[in-house]
Amino acid sequence: MRSATRETISDNGASPSATTKSCVRPVGIRHAMPNKPLKRRVRSYVVLSTSCLFTASCLLVCVTGCSSVLSPAFMDYFASPSPGQTGTVSGYSMDNAPGHVPLFLINNTRFSQSLLDYLESTGVDISDPSLRPRVRVRVNIEYTNGNTNTVEFLDGSDIVQGDLDTNTLIVPPELTEYTLTNMVGVCDISRIEPEQVEVFVPVWLTRIEYVEGSDNVLYRAISGLVSPRFVVLEADELDDDNNVTLLRNFDVRSAPVPVNDVQCGAVVGFTISGTLTTTFDTINGTSFFPGYLLEDTVGQASNPGRFKFTTSIR
Repeated sequence: MRSATRETISDNGASPSATTKSCVRPVGIRHAMPNKPLKRRVRSYVVLSTSCLFTASCLLVCVTGCSSVLSPAFMDYFASPSPGQTGTVSGYSMDNAPGHVPLFLINNTRFSQSLLDYLESTGVDISDPSLRPRVRVRVNIEYTNGNTNTVEFLDGSDIVQGDLDTNTLIVPPELTEYTLTNMVGVCDISRIEPEQVEVFVPVWLTRIEYVEGSDNVLYRAISGLVSPRFVVLEADELDDDNNVTLLRNFDVRSAPVPVNDVQCGAVVGFTISGTLTTTFDTINGTSFFPGYLLEDTVGQASNPGRFKFTTSIR
């Protein structure tokens, strides 16, 4: 360890009266400024400090990217870098700042035209060109010290069909409570797993069943209604030979997968794409509406559409 340095410099420019041997500061530098005005010396220090801060900021942007640096989650990270019991952090030291892993979600989903047409027929405004389904992705982050943290990404439009009887618009709170598309995890992270992917179905679904009439003829009748809600997307079902037995929402090669052994400084991205749609059915043969026949297992499994979930890391 370097020993402490102490030096005494006289006003008349004499050499130091006492200086340790381990660290000697050049006396010439100290004596080059006595005649410079105080304001100019202060200004020099300010310029030097500003230059150092600007250089450090440029290096930070180069390493992490502008989107990560400017995100609120990234700023929260720098406000508190020491992992706690839930992976959150507290305290900050520029000399010993830990690594970080930015995570982000890209929502590339869209509505089917048949669903948009139906929504418009019920009075829902679909004029927004950036209209897209509301998706929710729950991600579990595991740290090397055994701690875990669960984050829910939310993104998409807040359109929803009104009540079927009164047409009163009741917006579920999860549609408007917040939007989150990026966050920053603190190293060291051992595993990142998208546990659950959901999409919001903005229309009422009608359940239809066959009932036998007094004439012993089967008729279609309404069995019940399913209100607008988030629906969990599922992977296709396979048999023992990996043959698809039931199509659901994800191909097995396009379903969410975990990321293991995450390196500090890596960037993890989740992209969900696909088309939100529903099956349409009828009771009287003339009026079609979102719904499904209870006996139609294939139709129920296909709701609310086909999607692809991609995990990328760099």
